[in-house]
Amino acid sequence: MAKLSTKLMRLKRQLAVAEAREEYKQQALKEKIEQGATTAYQGKGEMIQYYVPSITDPDELYIKVSVPEASLVQILGGAEEINLTSIGGTLSLPSNKAFAYQRGFANHYCSIKVVHKRATAVAKLTPWGTRVVDYNNEIAGQKSRQLPVGGSSIKDINLLWKTIDNEVVSTAKPCAIYFLGPADSVIDSKTLE
Repeated sequence: MAKLSTKLMRLKRQLAVAEAREEYKQQALKEKIEQGATTAYQGKGEMIQYYVPSITDPDELYIKVSVPEASLVQILGGAEEINLTSIGGTLSLPSNKAFAYQRGFANHYCSIKVVHKRATAVAKLTPWGTRVVDYNNEIAGQKSRQLPVGGSSIKDINLLWKTIDNEVVSTAKPCAIYFLGPADSVIDSKTLE
């Protein structure tokens, strides 16, 4: 009798897990349909609109962004003008400046993304026999929050990034913070305890 290769054995195990997972999902879906289960819609909550300077033309163009108020409260401690200035934003459009809406202009501003972490990771067994380790913590229904940031130049935005540790309130910690460039490309990251 020929011995099965290690690679073939691993592939067979992966196939068995995938089949068990799919069977479990199909059974759960079938049960929900038979029970007529409905779930309540949960919106994002109240949205706050503020302006950040465009990185392509900070002297003339501002981008009008909209984020959930809960994001500003959890990350910066509030949604007032003083909180927004710490990330280069403003509630009102400066005089003699043009603005564009966020949609279609994602490549004109940078962002910070805060991912809430657990002090201790939690491992869970799945119904199909595998184990999943969860390092992220859910706060108010979200495991991460993202805020557009601005400055009059890339140098100002970099300075903001270097001092962001002081702006993040303790309720959002421990967390991983990502500095995102235009179109959500990761420029830098750090962990806050």
